[in-house]
Amino acid sequence: MKSGDRVKFAARWLRAVGLFTGPMPFAVGTIESIDGRIARVDWSADGLPAAVLIVNLTAADRPELD
Repeated sequence: MKSGDRVKFAARWLRAVGLFTGPMPFAVGTIESIDGRIARVDWSADGLPAAVLIVNLTAADRPELD
């Protein structure tokens, strides 16, 4: 992943923390910057964390097959 990529929260992480409803499962954002393992994301929805571990994100244009 790099700055400018469109991302969403990884389905595996959403299930692990029990987030099935609300804005997080449907949010899509753009990575603004990456600092080590943390990505700063500009989300399409308000109230979501701007700093997210990269391992909890996946490319927005790629379907996840778990």
